[in-house]
Amino acid sequence: MKNKTNCGTNFQKVNRTKLSSLVLIPAIIILLFSCGASPEERFASEDVKDEMDSVRSVATSNAAVVGKADSTHTFIRTADIKFKVKDVKQSTFDIEDLVAKHNGYITYTNLSSNISYQNKVQVSRDSCKERTYYVVDNSVTMRIPNTELDAVLRGLAPLMDFLDHRTIKADDIKYTLLSNQLAEKRYKNYKQRYTNAIDSKGKKLKETVTAEDNLAISNQLADNKTIENLELMDKVNYSTVTLYIYQPQTIKETIVASEKTIPPYVPSFGQRLGESFTDGWHIFEHIILFFVNIWGVLVLMAGMFFIIRWFVLYLSKPAVRKA
Repeated sequence: MKNKTNCGTNFQKVNRTKLSSLVLIPAIIILLFSCGASPEERFASEDVKDEMDSVRSVATSNAAVVGKADSTHTFIRTADIKFKVKDVKQSTFDIEDLVAKHNGYITYTNLSSNISYQNKVQVSRDSCKERTYYVVDNSVTMRIPNTELDAVLRGLAPLMDFLDHRTIKADDIKYTLLSNQLAEKRYKNYKQRYTNAIDSKGKKLKETVTAEDNLAISNQLADNKTIENLELMDKVNYSTVTLYIYQPQTIKETIVASEKTIPPYVPSFGQRLGESFTDGWHIFEHIILFFVNIWGVLVLMAGMFFIIRWFVLYLSKPAVRKA
């Protein structure tokens, strides 16, 4: 009997254990799925990741990378990029730090706020709310060591919220440098020949002056080619990057005092009455002076009136006599 009782008890325990396992396993699975992100959230995060990877991939280019071609070619690299950021002010600080980190320098920056429009709404008897709609942007020009250009462009990618355009150029100036070097060599040869001519014909003043002038011209041309080569090599060693960054339109609300309309000054009734009498008297004076000024015309008109009247009466008298 004891064995049967023990077997029954063990059987009940096994059944309870199995039942508990069957209940706990689905509950754990449901809990794991409920704690995880929803399918929509997972898809949204994947879209954001893909978008960021796409922005990073277009932020740079092979044209910005110093490679094997630089051993046989000499490139001037430039970049022109326009993109939207979340905060222009903070992004400007990040760009300045990025440039300094890669041993570059900034030659131009113009941070400004451009007001789109403004409006005012009355909110109380003596105040109103002024809304200003504006866009903050910044134009930046920077010089970057050519070996660091690709790294700087990649460093700009996290700042990009939307890329408008990106233009990267690598202009090969190998033959331009060679042409300048050959020209500089020719001018130096001219310089040596003119120097020898001056030394050998120093007694002839006219020929000496001509040679001195030619020597000065040759020296100037040689110096120009030397400076031109130095400028080109500076552009080769330091790439020029031009950025235009902007942020979405921002709204700023400010409480300002209402502008009270100031009524124009109006004289009192007594003052206006006195001024009316004065104005009337002036008008009367002008009328008198007008008639005085035309007294000759009045006399002429009166004389003509009497003459015409006499003539009419004279013509009417024979008719009266005949009657």
